[in-house]
Amino acid sequence: MNKLRTLTLTLLVSLSMLGPMPLAQAADSSPAATIKAFNDAINSRDIDTMVAQLAKGGVQLSLRPAHPGMPAEMPLSSDIQGTWRTVGAVLFSTTESYQRSVSITDSVENGDLATVWADAVTTTVRKAGEEPMVLSFSELYLLVKKDGRWQIAAYADNRQPDNIAIGGDAGE
Repeated sequence: MNKLRTLTLTLLVSLSMLGPMPLAQAADSSPAATIKAFNDAINSRDIDTMVAQLAKGGVQLSLRPAHPGMPAEMPLSSDIQGTWRTVGAVLFSTTESYQRSVSITDSVENGDLATVWADAVTTTVRKAGEEPMVLSFSELYLLVKKDGRWQIAAYADNRQPDNIAIGGDAGE
């Protein structure tokens, strides 16, 4: 019996020394954890971890152009992984910092499907030394569970256009 207690105690101490679970594993536990991992990866400028939360073949829904200078009649949908790779590359190369604070307001899980609504606040500090831009908007995520792992299959938000023109000049 003492050997079993010693072995159990040794195992528990060893596990406690491993530290917190990495982001990629945390995303597997729930739809909300996947949304947190996605946004944490954006905040840490980790494009690979960010894209790992997105389902291959997923859809980005764009209700309107995000910036002045973009086509007024943009397609409603695009490839989610390609869109966020582009967003990440441009955003991270043109800003000193970009932070997303996301608060989950509703989450519904039904079998291998889930929806997550969130309120987001973003703070963008551009390299040009302008004042930080703060935007608030709502987001909707549709997640699918594939191979036991939640992934974002569709994303939409009601974000209004900002004043950052394509090419980096401030809009009017």
